[in-house]
Formats: sequence, structure tokens, C-alpha cells
Amino acid sequence: CAQACMGCGALDVMCACRPASKSAGDRALLDPCRELQYAPAQLRANREHVLAIVSRDGLALMHAAPELRSDRDLVLEAVRQNGGALCFADMLLRADLDLVREAVQRSGLALQFGVSALRADRALVIDAVRRSGLALQYAAPELQADRALVREAVR
Repeated sequence: CAQACMGCGALDVMCACRPASKSAGDRALLDPCRELQYAPAQLRANREHVLAIVSRDGLALMHAAPELRSDRDLVLEAVRQNGGALCFADMLLRADLDLVREAVQRSGLALQFGVSALRADRALVIDAVRRSGLALQYAAPELQADRALVREAVR
């Protein structure tokens, strides 16, 4: 299920999808991401159905209908389950500080999916770097050069 992010093109390496099982029924029971991936378009656009799935596997958001990827509450639920789900959110939501902060609290590397203005937010970057020093590479250049942040990243 690892795919290039639809929003930024980055390879999604945080996918929790497991290999497909032998039957579609088993796949649906064991793997929420694949359940949504193989669902008919009508179900991928059904808010309640998608919400139930992303609450089990936030990365299933990648298979949701585009209009649902701009639904703040649905994306928030996906991000609470897996910070990497931010990658599949509508670009307007990737500019939402509270939503990006929620994603970063789940995974510091989710910083890469926030808009550039948020990657220049010192408090957000500190939070991300405390969770994963590797997140520093996604910070704005001026913050990458900040000695205190570099020290925090290598702790």
C-alpha cells in the first residue's frame, strides 16, 4: 500500500497496511486500508464509512474520496490514529496549525506534510524534532541552521 503522497509526492513510508490476504473478506476484516482501497467509489465517498475506517487506520485516508480529504473532522480522526495521514489531507488542511500539531504529536516526521509556513513555526518544529530528530530536515532552512534545534535533534 506504500504509495507516493498525492499531495506532495513523497514516498509514504509510514503506511500501516499489511500484505493482502487470500480472500477479499479476510482482507476487509484485517486491513482497513485495503478495505477502503477496494471499496466502490460510493463507499469511498460515504463519510460515516470512511470515518469508521480511518479511526482504525488513519492512512486509509489515501483511498477516501477527495471531498472527504478536505473534511477537517474526518482528517483529524485519521491524524489522531496516524500522524502520517496528514500527507493525504487537502492542502488547506495541511495549513491548519492545530491539525498539523496533532499530526506532529503522533509522528514528528509528519512535519514534512505541513505547508512551508508551518515548517517555519519554531514551536511546531521543536515539537516535531523532540519526537524525531530526523524531522529537522523538513524544517525551514533558517530553523535547520538553529544550533539549539540541531542539539535537540541529536539528543
